[in-house]
Amino acid sequence: MESFPRIETRNAEVSAWCVTPRHGRTLHRFYDTSPISPSGRFLVVTQLPYDDRLPKPGDQANIVLVDLHTGEEQAIATTAGWDTQLGAQAQWGVLDQDLFYADVNVEDWTVVTVKHNIFTGERQILNGPLYMLSPDGQTIAGPDLIKIDKTQIGYGVHVPRKYFTDNRGAPDDDGVYLTEASTGKATLFITLDDLVAGALGEAGEKLRKNGDFYAFHVKWNPQGSRMMIVLRWLARSGGARKNWVVTVRMSWNRDQWSWSEPRVAVPAEVWARGGHHPNWCPDGDTILMNLKWKYDSLRFCVVDHDGQNMHAVAPSCKGSGHPTMHPNGNLIITDCYRNEGFSDGKGHVPLRLVDIPGEREEYLLMLDTEPKVAGPGNAFRIDPHPAWNRSYQKIVFNGVYKGERRVFLADLSGVLA
Repeated sequence: MESFPRIETRNAEVSAWCVTPRHGRTLHRFYDTSPISPSGRFLVVTQLPYDDRLPKPGDQANIVLVDLHTGEEQAIATTAGWDTQLGAQAQWGVLDQDLFYADVNVEDWTVVTVKHNIFTGERQILNGPLYMLSPDGQTIAGPDLIKIDKTQIGYGVHVPRKYFTDNRGAPDDDGVYLTEASTGKATLFITLDDLVAGALGEAGEKLRKNGDFYAFHVKWNPQGSRMMIVLRWLARSGGARKNWVVTVRMSWNRDQWSWSEPRVAVPAEVWARGGHHPNWCPDGDTILMNLKWKYDSLRFCVVDHDGQNMHAVAPSCKGSGHPTMHPNGNLIITDCYRNEGFSDGKGHVPLRLVDIPGEREEYLLMLDTEPKVAGPGNAFRIDPHPAWNRSYQKIVFNGVYKGERRVFLADLSGVLA
């Protein structure tokens, strides 16, 4: 890490560096996948072509590979499949050679996934949307990345408006797609029609009549045995959207996936009281999420995949940002939005380490998250999205360095020990 500039931390046992000092406008994907390769040597980020206006269909972003041993930064590919918050969804398979990212075929404006061998440069085009790769690296899951923009800008891809079709009710031609990483074969795996009927029942049937459903976040649990889907509903008359956290059991039989047991983990009425950012806990059966629930402000709440046993962990500590739980079950790492009460008033927010049993926390460092422009819908905000590496000793996050959005890495092994 000697090749990278150090940044200041608040704990002497934590070291941190800017790992994209030569590439500005860079960001890593999200807080639920690691941008660090399986061996720990490489890091992948998306470099936006600009960060002062909304993306235009066909504009190309760079996929940048960082060698954490040598400090080399190299743009290895371009893609039209990007947006302002998650970039091009770049993430790793189970080997360093297998890098995946989203793209758009600008000839027919279809969404595809690219499987890219970083050593040979070989690229395989897979016919489905990428949101999250399964833990074994064999199956890509995702919603329609074009339609994500309908419910919240910043997370999908952009195509000309004539290639975009709004949903009506809970359609049977949209939902969650699965793509085989080896062959590129894509299928509509769970339709919104089936998901709404199975998870929401009669309440969902009533909502179909005056509003429309969309799939948003799609997340495998660490074991590959369950999938979480953030289900969204928009009233045709306008007004606030509704959000549910829904889960299904995933089973692999006779060389194909099947799903069962649709359940609501977090109902819309609980989410509406205040909440954001659900994520699987390491056990793969429970979900961690910022929720007000029965408090006057956000707490870190844990709930079973079927909505049972909701409770706050470390209830003395307020929730914030994008929380993930360490596999030891005793620690949460999270960032903060600038409006959640943790900002220093100068555009800086803390990276928080929360001790669950002790109900105490520590600010590990302060991050500059002031964007050049916020943009429509705050699309260009800089969310740190702290993501663990695979050994849960390091984290990667977004921030600002020398006036540009860039990506950072912190070694937490000392403080964890």
